[in-house]
Amino acid sequence: FQVSRDDTGQGIRSFAQGMGSFTDALAKHLAADVEIRSEREVASIERQARSFRIVHSSGAAVDAERVVVATSARSAARLLTAAFGEPARALAEAPTLSSVTVSLAWVASDVPHPLDATGFVVATESQEHAIRACTFTTSKFAGRAPAGKVCLRVFIRPDDTELKLLSDASYVQRATALLGRVLGVSAAPQRVWVSRWHNALPVFDAQHSKRVQVLEQALAGSGIALAGSAFHGAGIDAAVRSALSVSERLHMRK
Repeated sequence: FQVSRDDTGQGIRSFAQGMGSFTDALAKHLAADVEIRSEREVASIERQARSFRIVHSSGAAVDAERVVVATSARSAARLLTAAFGEPARALAEAPTLSSVTVSLAWVASDVPHPLDATGFVVATESQEHAIRACTFTTSKFAGRAPAGKVCLRVFIRPDDTELKLLSDASYVQRATALLGRVLGVSAAPQRVWVSRWHNALPVFDAQHSKRVQVLEQALAGSGIALAGSAFHGAGIDAAVRSALSVSERLHMRK
């Protein structure tokens, strides 16, 4: 985490209603000045003489002088290959990982551990069933559960086969077994939530970084820029830095 010197040691903070509240507020703030078209799938981006045509899956299209592609790497390959050829097509080979999170809620008295931390990470050699970590959600963030209740979130890194075949109940069973061993929880959780994120985590190996570099060289001066965690590093801080540099990369074409 990269924070200012004054914020060091002040704890971890987030939006009270989750990250979605930030984008909702941004959209509301911009609505008076720009047209926002959300939840519309883009089928292709076509290069024209002085602009780009963004074609929706419905067949509708809009012309734009500048385009920011903030999708996954594989989606960017699909959108940009027609206009930029091999440098864009190569992103279809971008490696990704999937993730499953299991959130569990208990009455606080059913958890014998004091939860006086933000969570724990499981050492690689000790991981079972691809369980990597657990966040003590109610210790980490205020207001995440009613008084007298606690919420924990377990992070699992399944392979594609497990992600397709295992039921939510199987992931819950694995998570509760881990928390029983580590935290001594024996009571059944009052509520559970399982979230599956297929191919959601980019892998920044040397080959992927090179692919992004080659494509950005091809995009230079075109009016299209890549932004987001799929291209410039995982994590919120990296995504913010990527966004801040967009204006520099979207310079006017000659």
